Amino acid sequence: MSMPTTVWPPIFAGGALLFAANYTLTVPRRSAARLRVLISIPATYAFWYALVGPHEHTSRLVQILPTATAMYGIMRVIETRIVSVWGESPPRWVVRGKVAPLPASVSGRLAYSLDLLTSLRGTSWFKDT
Repeated sequence: MSMPTTVWPPIFAGGALLFAANYTLTVPRRSAARLRVLISIPATYAFWYALVGPHEHTSRLVQILPTATAMYGIMRVIETRIVSVWGESPPRWVVRGKVAPLPASVSGRLAYSLDLLTSLRGTSWFKDT
């Protein structure tokens, strides 16, 4: 049983675009919202291609991992990019019961983007958030 190697590049490309779009959530300018919507188009396509592209699978048992990953990516794009256009503010960390401001430093924004990319809404990898 081997995984098709052609399925992973679009998943990683979609993940990188999703990471970049998450980074724009911390930028308070209106142009960041437009950039976020523009980034969502190729990110959705990358995940969609990973989902239904012409990949040669040798077994049905291993098809579920890239399929589930691609579907998760599409749902994250919809939630974080498209829904955030109508939302009042992006998801925020809650530290010791208080809503924390969005990070302003580059390292804080990168950590925020990674946390949003790899965790479900309402949970965090970081302690006390």
